[in-house]
Amino acid sequence: MLKKRYIGRKGKKAVSHVDIILSFVIFTGFLIFLIAIFKPFKISGGEEVYLDMAERKIRDLTSTEVKFLTIRLNANTEIENCFCFDYDFSNVTVKNKNYSFVNALSKEKGKGRKGRKVCIDNKEVFFYIYSCEDFKEERFDSSNCIDLEENNYTLGLFRKYDMASWRKLNELNKSYEENYDEVKNEIGLPGSKDFSFNIRKTEAAGEVILRVKKEPPKGVKVLARDIPIQIVHENGTLNYAILNIRVW
Repeated sequence: MLKKRYIGRKGKKAVSHVDIILSFVIFTGFLIFLIAIFKPFKISGGEEVYLDMAERKIRDLTSTEVKFLTIRLNANTEIENCFCFDYDFSNVTVKNKNYSFVNALSKEKGKGRKGRKVCIDNKEVFFYIYSCEDFKEERFDSSNCIDLEENNYTLGLFRKYDMASWRKLNELNKSYEENYDEVKNEIGLPGSKDFSFNIRKTEAAGEVILRVKKEPPKGVKVLARDIPIQIVHENGTLNYAILNIRVW
C-alpha cells in the first residue's frame, strides 16, 4: 500500500510538470501571435519615416478637441419654451434624441456669478451637447429661458475626443498652396523630399473633397498612406473621411 501511494504521488507530480510546460508553451505561442499581428516593436524603416513625420504633423496642425455631454430633464420638470443649466461649455451645438439640431448657446451666468451656462431653445427632455472652438452658435433670445436647478435634470458621462477640424484642414490647404516651402519645413521633411495630401469620402472610390494641386513627377517612387479620420465642421456636423498622404 505504501509503495502504491508513493508511485501515485510521483505520477501526480509528473502530470503537474506537464501541465506547467504545456501552459508555458501555450502562453508563449499566444505572445508570439500577438507580437506578429500587432508588431509593437516595429520601427519604420527607410523612407516610411517621412510618411510618419508628415502624418504626425498634419494631425497636430489640424486637430481640435470636441467635448461631449448628454442631459435628460427629470419627469417633474416643466419647460415652457427654453431652459438653461449651469455648465462650463463654450461654443456649443445641441441635438435632440433624433439627432436633429436645435437652437442653443452658451453664455456667462451673470449677476455676479462666475462660470457659464448652456441654454437650449426646446421643450424636449433629452439632448446631446457638443462643445468645440470651431462651432458657430445659432443665437436666439434666451432672456426668458428658465434656469434649472440641479434636481431638475440628470447629466450623462462627460467625454473628450480629438478630431480633425475642417476649418484647420482648409487653412493648411491654403498655406500649402501659398507657402509650400514654409509648410514643408514645418512638417520637417528634408529638401530632397516633397509631399501632398487630400481628403476623400470613405466610400470605395470616394469623392475627393479637399486636394492640394501639387503632384509627383512621373517616374519617381511615391509612398502613400490612407488614414481614417473624423472631421468636425463649424455647423456641428461630424463625418468620417480618409486622409491620404503622399511623399516622394
